[in-house]
Amino acid sequence: ICDIGAGTGKFLLLFAKTLHQAQPNTKFHFIAVEPVDKMREKLESNWGKLSFPNITLSCLNSSAERTTIDSSSVDFITCA
Repeated sequence: ICDIGAGTGKFLLLFAKTLHQAQPNTKFHFIAVEPVDKMREKLESNWGKLSFPNITLSCLNSSAERTTIDSSSVDFITCA
């Protein structure tokens, strides 16, 4: 699951909570693409305060145009 322009992670955190509750035994990997350092740092801080043992997070310092994500490596993309 990749969130382009993830900001502070409000959507990712809500989505993670929902997935964790609905499918606690399924592993998920989230990718947050956010070019603004302060937003990305806040996202990482917010994520660190929660516990989703079945969900991992990678934060990328990149733009929507240059995500560096491999083609066909993501099943679901969000962008707001």
